[in-house]
Amino acid sequence: MKIYGVVDNDRWGLVGASNDLSKILNEPFSYSQLHLECNNGNFSNAFSIFLYLLRSKKGCVLLWSTGLCFLLSFFLRIKGHHVVYCYHEPATMFQRIKKAESLIKGIATSILIFFTTKFIHECIVFNEKNKGYGRFLHLPYVPQFNKPKPCEKNIILFLGARLKSRSYEKFKSLEEKGFKKITFPSEEYGHTEFQKKSIFSVNNVIVWNIFNTPYNQSGVTVDCFKYGVPMLASKYESEISELTSSFLVNTSIKENLNNQIQQLFGEYDRAQTNAKSFSLGRYHELSFQWNSFFCDVRMRSNAFF
Repeated sequence: MKIYGVVDNDRWGLVGASNDLSKILNEPFSYSQLHLECNNGNFSNAFSIFLYLLRSKKGCVLLWSTGLCFLLSFFLRIKGHHVVYCYHEPATMFQRIKKAESLIKGIATSILIFFTTKFIHECIVFNEKNKGYGRFLHLPYVPQFNKPKPCEKNIILFLGARLKSRSYEKFKSLEEKGFKKITFPSEEYGHTEFQKKSIFSVNNVIVWNIFNTPYNQSGVTVDCFKYGVPMLASKYESEISELTSSFLVNTSIKENLNNQIQQLFGEYDRAQTNAKSFSLGRYHELSFQWNSFFCDVRMRSNAFF
């Protein structure tokens, strides 16, 4: 069965997830990555991807992002494709406004998703609490445990958008005592997946992933799984019940974190070993999940492919 993985906007981290899924799927699945500026299709914009799908053999279109192909999914369905949407942020309009920190963006996104999902065959969600919106699967990743490079300092890494909801101001206020703060992406440390990987390959890295509001998922959490590094997370982390047995997790952002950070660096080897063990177990679970999902799609849509 042909699967088209579509990332047609600049949503952080989704290209990496799509790349990893292509490595996870077994035969008889053939996975094509349709990303902006993708090599196999020379795509320069989202409309080129949409036209490519209209001309392509019928298959399963996996929409990773809320882009043009999502907006025009009605035509993909008429073409005969089985359309699956990765529903990253199931939420009420009020919740979207709060998370986006924009009234207009929150309202527009809610209206857009409400009407467009009517033309989708099925949705995937990445938080088990949202199973009412679609089928629950873990975000895909392939573990990459590199041999650490020597470094002069311990590192606290802030990864992703610098939002108030992600306690960025709290991160900036940390005193660099016994560790160095790094923000990525940035002009100093780069913007690409390769540059991000190089930061994770440095020894003694802890990732800052402390949300101060409920949220559905975090690609940063998956990056920690992928590279087997410990992280600091709040009580709003959706994986909290499992992470507490594998990571040292902070559950209150009101405390002074410097002492907790020093403690984690002092026990870093054990924390990283636990992180890698958890990562491998999750990888085997999600690999089975995704292959089973597409087997189900293939059986239900066999008459159309």
